[in-house]
Amino acid sequence: MSAGSSWIVLLLLFVAPLVVQMVKTGSFRDCEKNAFCKQHSAVKEPTGYELLAASIQHKGAVWTAQLQNSQNSLNLYVVGLVNSTVRIQIDEPETAIRKRYVPTPSFVALPEELAFESVENGQQEAKIVGGNKKLKVVVTYKPFLVSVFNEFDDMVVQVNKEEKLKVCEGKN
Repeated sequence: MSAGSSWIVLLLLFVAPLVVQMVKTGSFRDCEKNAFCKQHSAVKEPTGYELLAASIQHKGAVWTAQLQNSQNSLNLYVVGLVNSTVRIQIDEPETAIRKRYVPTPSFVALPEELAFESVENGQQEAKIVGGNKKLKVVVTYKPFLVSVFNEFDDMVVQVNKEEKLKVCEGKN
């Protein structure tokens, strides 16, 4: 390496961090500039969703139920997938005026479904075990709450933890 090229390399090493730090943070939207974020963060009181125990259905890798509050009715889908994973989807009922767009992947295959090992639908909650017994989903009916645990019984994720589930209804 010649002396001239070593100076160029040294100069690039000093200039590179300056270039990386030249990002305009004002270009990024924060919650104050995003209507969707402002609307959802404005929810202060619990939205009152509860799961209707009489609506629970289970077939293989799919567990479904209906959610309801004073203003709205929704469907809950819990689908067991390979690799000890689960898909939780909350959607409008089939009777909705306008169905929500759900994209399907075009370049990758849909994840393969894997039937649940056991499903216990109790009076207050449902316990779903799947993923070769490496995954447990606990669905509390009232107030509606979904907790997902891994094989070590560590909580991985919770849905509707603070009871502020809000769904943007389709505009006509």
